[in-house]
Amino acid sequence: MIEINLLKKRYLLPAQRRERLLFFLGIFIPVLLFSLLMLLVVYSVNKAIVSSYATRVEKQQEALREEMKRMFTPSADEQTWQEELRNVVGFQEKYPRFSSKMVILADLVPATVYFTGLDLAEGGITIEGQGLPGNQTLSSIALFLEKINRNEVFLQDTTELRIEEIRESDQILNFRIASEPREQ
Repeated sequence: MIEINLLKKRYLLPAQRRERLLFFLGIFIPVLLFSLLMLLVVYSVNKAIVSSYATRVEKQQEALREEMKRMFTPSADEQTWQEELRNVVGFQEKYPRFSSKMVILADLVPATVYFTGLDLAEGGITIEGQGLPGNQTLSSIALFLEKINRNEVFLQDTTELRIEEIRESDQILNFRIASEPREQ
């Protein structure tokens, strides 16, 4: 007869299981802790990167909002300019003769001179200006007078323009051109 010692195997089996379990837990728990630690580190780094990116995007959005607000809100100079433009349009409607004369003057002014004064009082006109001394400036003034004296719109209320004064001082040629109101 064969004898089987069941009791001995029963006690040995749990010991082997215990060794295997301890071996498994000895490897599994450190790996699990290391994995959890790595997951925590990756999460923290990712959160910091996303937070940094979100902050940067918010700053850029705010800067764009400010830029758009600045672009679409007229400055004081632009508002003044717009108001002056409205005044000019209203002035042209109110005083069409004066406005047309200003347009003619702007078109005919010679490049070698610039006007320093303009007086359109009661039909008479006085224009003062400056230029560099020399024949070119004098011929430009003469050509300007010839063109303006041929313009019918400009001479509706005045006599022909003529040179009243030309004087040279400090390398600058000063001149005055004038006309009288037309007798009606």
